[in-house]
Amino acid sequence: NRQTAADDMSGYKSLSLQLYVTGVDSVRVEFISHGHGVKLDAGFPQIALRVKPGLNTYVIPLKNLQQPSWVQDRVSTKDVLKNLTAVSISTYCNQCTPQSGTVAVDNLVFQK
Repeated sequence: NRQTAADDMSGYKSLSLQLYVTGVDSVRVEFISHGHGVKLDAGFPQIALRVKPGLNTYVIPLKNLQQPSWVQDRVSTKDVLKNLTAVSISTYCNQCTPQSGTVAVDNLVFQK
């Protein structure tokens, strides 16, 4: 049972990424730490982005990350970023009908 390696990204101010999107208008970007002292299974610090069709660059200020309101176990965003094991990008919507489309991710870059 090997542990996922963690990266210390706590010294960075933002994450820049390029998304090519069709068929959806929102994505969730979640910052995850598993197996490195952060006691959480779900509801990691995240941000919702309204996205435009086509290829666009989005810059996420890391200070704007928040855990969802339903999460009871609160963790520090800095602790998660200090032991980051994954960045999850998923489409979502509130009370919407099923959609089809494409999401392509490129050039995830942490910026100081």
